[in-house]
Amino acid sequence: MKQALIFLYLILCAEVLVCQTELGLKFGFNPSNTDYGRNEEPANTPGFIQSKNLKSFHFGVTTDFKLKNKFDLAIELFLIGKGSNSRPGNTFALLHTNLAIPVLLKYEVYPNLFLSAGLESNYTLSYYWVEGVNYRNVNELFEDRRKINFGGVLGLGYQFAKKWSLDLRYVRVFRETPDDLFQIYNRTYMFSLHHYFVK
Repeated sequence: MKQALIFLYLILCAEVLVCQTELGLKFGFNPSNTDYGRNEEPANTPGFIQSKNLKSFHFGVTTDFKLKNKFDLAIELFLIGKGSNSRPGNTFALLHTNLAIPVLLKYEVYPNLFLSAGLESNYTLSYYWVEGVNYRNVNELFEDRRKINFGGVLGLGYQFAKKWSLDLRYVRVFRETPDDLFQIYNRTYMFSLHHYFVK
């Protein structure tokens, strides 16, 4: 599945290059956390657990191509670390690395200032317990989690130079488990710098 997603994205990149569309790199910082609970319990009851933020990074490629009027379509591919820190009193964190492909519609609300919204698909590559500087692969403990998840994206971008732009983004994964009783939702805030090679 991972190879198919990469192949699909390479085809899209080839089409982008033929159409003289913007192509560049993105990299940045992203805190994320995860909510755990049961479907029959409201999110704000003691049965619903909200974790602390886990700070990680992301990097990858980004493509934009112009639509009519003030609209752009952005398609990206990047690696990102997501997860959560333990509650107060514990010292471990859960880190999962993802291959993410967001597809966003961007609207220029003011010269060089863009609002964006869309969907993001995530393919989970691995899970790690993190204690201090020690990392332990724990993929076998999360076999019931979905490998492919989808989320909603809202963002704000600003192009401050011809080949540079900043991006602030909120991503909410809809659900990470097929269990009808238990729910797991990940929230990520992304702060990205984009550098375009073709523009």
